[in-house]
Amino acid sequence: MDFFSFFYRFAVYGQQLFHHLSGWSDADQCYLASLEKFTLVWSITFATAVVCFIMYYYVINHPRSNRWFYWLIPLSICVMAGFGLAFGLVMADLNAGVIAESLAPYIGVGNAIIFGVYNGVLCGLFFFLLSLLFRMWSSNCKHSPWPLMITKLNNKGKQDHE
Repeated sequence: MDFFSFFYRFAVYGQQLFHHLSGWSDADQCYLASLEKFTLVWSITFATAVVCFIMYYYVINHPRSNRWFYWLIPLSICVMAGFGLAFGLVMADLNAGVIAESLAPYIGVGNAIIFGVYNGVLCGLFFFLLSLLFRMWSSNCKHSPWPLMITKLNNKGKQDHE
C-alpha cells in the first residue's frame, strides 16, 4: 500500500479524501487493507498509460503519425482516462455513502474533480516517461514527439563530414 499511496501523498485534493482512499474505517478506528483504493487506481492508471504507449508506438506506428501533434492524441486519451477513473471512483463512493462518517462532511464534488485532475496528470506523466524511455524501438514513431538525442548527434556528424 505504501508504494501506491506514495504517488498520491501530495493530497492536493484534500486530506480527508486521502484518508478515505487509504482505507480509513470509523468502526475499527484504523486503516483497513480491504478498503484501500490507491492500489486499484494506480494500477489502472499505469495500465492505461502503457496501453496508450503501446498503441501509439507499436500498433498504429504509421509514418504519418510521427509528428508531435499526433503524439498529443494518446497523451490526451491518457489524461482523460485518468481523470474519468479517479473522478468516477470518488463520485461512486459519494453516491453510495460508503465514506466513513467522520470524513464524509469534508469530501465533495470539488475533491473528486481535483483528484481526477491529479490522477489525469499522473497518467499523462506515466505516458510521457514511457515515451521518453522506450520509444526508440518503434520503427516509425521513434522520433515523436521530439527527435532522439542520438539521431541529432548522428545528423550533426554527417553534416560536419560533408
